[in-house]
Amino acid sequence: PMCTESLPPPLPPADERALKILDEFDHHCHINWYPGHMAKALRLLRENLSSAQFIVEVRDARIPISSANPELDNVIKNKRRLIVFNKADLISNDDRQKLKKWAGVRGHDVAMTNALDQRSIRKVVPIIQKLAKPKYKSIPTLAAIIGFPNVGKSSLINSFRQHTRQRKGGKNSGRKKHGEVRGGGAA
Repeated sequence: PMCTESLPPPLPPADERALKILDEFDHHCHINWYPGHMAKALRLLRENLSSAQFIVEVRDARIPISSANPELDNVIKNKRRLIVFNKADLISNDDRQKLKKWAGVRGHDVAMTNALDQRSIRKVVPIIQKLAKPKYKSIPTLAAIIGFPNVGKSSLINSFRQHTRQRKGGKNSGRKKHGEVRGGGAA
């Protein structure tokens, strides 16, 4: 079975009364649950998105809906997007196929990875190269890698760096300042 969220069971009558009390309380005060760091991240993304040619959105394959930010569609709009379902090795093959179909229907490119396994990273690189077709070879292609905490963004970036170093044969050949990764449009 797929490890996604489902609706909770119906509430017993006592809990319904408690919710009614909370609902009445809610009319008197507004509680902002949206964490400030998330609002700041979305604001920074809006400000810096113009320089990125495409988006790599990293999600946890075990919780594909919860690890997505619903505000993201409004922020990204017409940018090309690759959804990387990381930790895909922790779900069944059948669930991986369902996720690919779900994202494909929405028009997104999809990759299933285990960021700690170079074999799965090698499968992602051609997808990124397809999205990163530069207009001019002298201008680097920039991608924004985004996602919730602990979905594997840093692990994915480090794996891309390792992949690039292995291809180029040098310790620092894949790394540039400010966290950029070079290598034939790979990332």
